This record gives sequence, structure tokens and C-alpha cells, in this order.
Amino acid sequence: MITVAITVYNRAKYIAECLESVMNQTYSDMEILCVDDVSTDGSYEILQQYAAKDSRIRLFRNEKNSGAQVSRNLALKEARGEYIIYIDDDDWLSLDCLEQCMKELKENPEVDLLFLRDVRVNPDGTQFDPDGRQKFTKVRGGGQTFLWSMPWQVSGFFICTTDLQRRYPWDNSCRNFGDENTGRNLLLHANCIMQSKAIYYYRILDDSVSHKLNMGQFTRLEAQHSLAVQLKDEGIDTQLLAAYEKFRWLNIIHGYWYYYENRRLLSEKQKGEALRIIRNMRSTIDFAIIPCSLKFKFGYSPIMSSWRLFRLEENLYFFFKALLRPVQV
Repeated sequence: MITVAITVYNRAKYIAECLESVMNQTYSDMEILCVDDVSTDGSYEILQQYAAKDSRIRLFRNEKNSGAQVSRNLALKEARGEYIIYIDDDDWLSLDCLEQCMKELKENPEVDLLFLRDVRVNPDGTQFDPDGRQKFTKVRGGGQTFLWSMPWQVSGFFICTTDLQRRYPWDNSCRNFGDENTGRNLLLHANCIMQSKAIYYYRILDDSVSHKLNMGQFTRLEAQHSLAVQLKDEGIDTQLLAAYEKFRWLNIIHGYWYYYENRRLLSEKQKGEALRIIRNMRSTIDFAIIPCSLKFKFGYSPIMSSWRLFRLEENLYFFFKALLRPVQV
């Protein structure tokens, strides 16, 4: 049996389409766990209506608004299926998605994590596949896919064994981006990973947390540090650790760029908090394992020990970069 976990928060406009895509699957041996994060727009009432119609649906509600990772962990605790898949409340599955997944998993019993093909859907309904995805059939051990995950070359949507997920539950170190830590943890510890032909439709919304101006772009750096501490404690392969440390450093530089570009839109309190996070996370980087290719590259060099000199370098770098930016006609 498959456990389908749907976490819901204020998506009354889309949740019916999400539920219908699951309930009408060509594969029916499933349970559907819906966890509402204290919605205020009628989403919970819609869930109640569907639960009354389909006995496969079990409905839960958080005591207080707690974020997607808390909701997912609640579903994980209640899961009865051998496999588990998570769906966001504004997304949906192709009608043969679960049947395709189970066919592939039965034919490849050594696989404990299966990436879905994520098709992006624009607000106007047009669809596209993300650029830069790695094409592979099957990979034993998660080191390679872990490396691919850092430049976002693998899908963020998957089905895996419930046992694997329970060993590495959803990380709530960052409310909005802790799921990235979870995904990388699963990749590192999976025995065998495969790409599926099954399709997950990811809806792009203007109000999505990952697409609007918010402080989550800075707290994401704290989530990445949380995973770095865990990886060091586990004593993972030095090459993988160095790759992740480089990834974190590049994200800190990107975080400063995000601050620089949006500093006029941020309040004084937000600017102070953003700089505090960037400064603190910069101090956690192990520069001894940062590649030499970055050590003397203007804008990316870690040799500036002074915070003021670092800010001066970044301000100059992004100032000149803006001057060289092509003029929009």
C-alpha cells in the first residue's frame, strides 16, 4: 500500500483538484492522509467534505499553524503504507502516477527512492520541464545524487519507502526550506535511487514562499548550516562534505546579493536580521576545504577575514556587476 500525504494551508482554490488527482488514480491500494495547518480560507471544510465521501482519506489538523515539515511528520507518524509520497496542496499527479511508480518499484526491488518527473505549470497553464536535470536510470548509493542536488539537477519530488523516511524525518530547522535538508539526507542514505516516468505537476504561483520577497531567503542559510553540522558529525565522505561547504559558501554570497538587490524594499529590522544571519553563517564556513578556484575570485574570495572588508568586497562586486548588466529595451 502507498501512503499519499497531502499537507494543506489556505489552498481552497486548488485543493479539490489536488485531491481529485489522487482519488482518481489508476492504482487504488492507497491511503490518503490530509494534514491541515489551521487554514482560515475554508480549505479544512473542503477536506472534511472529501473525507466524508472517500474512506481512504484520513484527516488531521495541527493544533496551531506550524509549517509544512511539522504537517509532513504528523502524516509520516500515522502512515500505514510500505511507500510514502508527499503532495503539496496546490499541485497534482498524473492519473497513472502511482501505478507507474509501483510498476517500477516492483521491477526494481532494490530501489528505495524514486524521483518523479516534475512538470512545471505556469499561471497561464503552459507547462515545461525544468532545465538542467540529470538524465539517469538507476544509481546505487546516494553520493552522486547528493552532488547533483546542490545545483538542483534532480527533482524535489519523490516516492520512497516509509522505513527510509522514518529514519530521516522532515527537518524543521527552517520553517520554509527545511525540506531541502530532508531531501539531501534521504539521497545520502538511500541504497538505490531511480528516475521514474511518473509525472508530478508543480504549480507556479505568485504567492509561493519560494518566489516572493521574504526573510526565508536568509533563514535558508541557517537550515543549510544545520545539515552541515549533521554531516560533519556523521563523518561523511570528505569529497561530499567539501562540495556541500562550497555550496553553502555560494549560497551565502547569493544571500548577500539578495540583500543588496532588495535592501530598499526591506525594513530596517529586516535588513539588520539579514546581515546578522549572513555574518553568522559566514563564520561557520570551513574555508580550508573551499576550492582554490574561489579563493582568489573577486566577489567569492573567502580570504577577507574582516566582516567590513567582506561587505566592501561584495558591495563593489555587485555594484560593478549591475553596471555591466545588459540594458532592457
